[in-house]
Amino acid sequence: MGRLEGNAVVSSHPVIFLGSALFAWLTVTISCLRPARLAGKVSPMEALRMSDAAITSKKKSKRTRNGASVTGMAWANLGRNKKRTVTVICSLTLGLVLLSCFYAKDAAFDMEKYLSELTISDFQLDDSSSTDYIGGYDPHGSTLNAELVASVEGLAGLEAIGHQYSHQFELTLDDETVQNIDAFYTQEMLDDWATYDPSGPAQIKNAMETREAIGVLYGMDGVPLDAITQDRYLLSGSYDAEEFASGDYVLAIGPAIDSADPERKAALPVPAVGSSIALENRTYTVMAIVYPLQAVEEGAYEGGVQNRYCMSFIIPTSVFRQQWPENTLRRLFFHVDDEHIPAAQEMLDAYTKTIDTSLPVTSRKTMTEQYEAETRASAVMGNTISVIIALVGVLNFINSMVTAIVSRKKEFAMIQSVGMTKGQLRKMLICEGLDYAAITLIVSYIVSALAVGIGVRAMTANEFSTFHFTLMPLMICTPILLAFAVLIPFLCFRNLEKQSIVERLRTE
Repeated sequence: MGRLEGNAVVSSHPVIFLGSALFAWLTVTISCLRPARLAGKVSPMEALRMSDAAITSKKKSKRTRNGASVTGMAWANLGRNKKRTVTVICSLTLGLVLLSCFYAKDAAFDMEKYLSELTISDFQLDDSSSTDYIGGYDPHGSTLNAELVASVEGLAGLEAIGHQYSHQFELTLDDETVQNIDAFYTQEMLDDWATYDPSGPAQIKNAMETREAIGVLYGMDGVPLDAITQDRYLLSGSYDAEEFASGDYVLAIGPAIDSADPERKAALPVPAVGSSIALENRTYTVMAIVYPLQAVEEGAYEGGVQNRYCMSFIIPTSVFRQQWPENTLRRLFFHVDDEHIPAAQEMLDAYTKTIDTSLPVTSRKTMTEQYEAETRASAVMGNTISVIIALVGVLNFINSMVTAIVSRKKEFAMIQSVGMTKGQLRKMLICEGLDYAAITLIVSYIVSALAVGIGVRAMTANEFSTFHFTLMPLMICTPILLAFAVLIPFLCFRNLEKQSIVERLRTE
């Protein structure tokens, strides 16, 4: 909990324990009211003659040629108290089904999909001012200096590298772009936006009236350019690497919408594909509109963007460096093969400890560890609740078996006195337990398959999950439940046979 809400506090205030005790007392008191009322209606003489379950059925008994079997008697005993049998089975099933659902939901999370939205490379280095939302980004920073870049380029196992530069400028919107903005941002969308950010609709309105906006031009190559131009991130148009490298084309970064939604893609609030646009005294043709990847777009502006509409574009690094040779790197991305990732991490850790402690480093390993740490609390709580409910079911089962055996001591003594052996009686009780377990497992597998296949599949239908049908917890619990089904009746019988048959027959 401390990972989610800061400092976790453990209290030992007496009210907590008194409240728990009061809750337990009320629960037991309420649960005893109806049984006590029913028992109060029975006279002492009738109570002495009562067995574990009153025989009220008028169903005729069947005669068999081979006589009664021990397993058949065990199965018939489950029907002596149907309510108790159903309660025990439902209690056990609930815990097993919840455990299966929680596990399937956690197993559906796809770490690669999650990381692909947050980082596009094994390692990402940022300029320290890139996250300075108060002072603004400095395009002439010294964090990603030539020495650090040379060290990265010389890493063993380096597979790919990519650079990102940025430049901010005043952008004049043409008529077509204004029309696109107006068509995309419907009144309903603006009203919804205003509920959580009143300045948003005001920025749109101001940009359309003044035809002025803030433009951000990114110079990119390698890893970030390859990532943002994948087919799944193309909102409109197509990407041709050779033509783009010529320097005559630009990529416009669009809104964060579903690329599979044709209605939202009909009008995007950026210059249309194929149109010409003037950016800082140079004219480009819009080749494509791409999705705003967080790893590329996230970060501070250079300043002066308050209440201003912002629009971003991408050009090749070579073209960017020709126009702004003094601008330094904003981000450096690189991939390292799996064998050399620990060495690369060690190099960066040493650099941030001894040379530049302000260097922001993002790696897949640290992001994985961060996600696991942040979600550990919810995963532990969910699985703990499932285990507790399953434990309640097991205790219900134990209570049911013990109660059934204790209340039938005299009955067992009578059938032993007419010829049933200890081994047969023990086998009958174990078969009863196995019948409980078998019914519970059959119901649990059916319900869990439906709950996981339908419910969990629907719950995990999002961009960070890949559904895999699994009943692994149920498979693990199967031998454990069967072991309980054998062990509990066996131990109860051992306790029962400490008294002789005569002593049990005399018990009132």
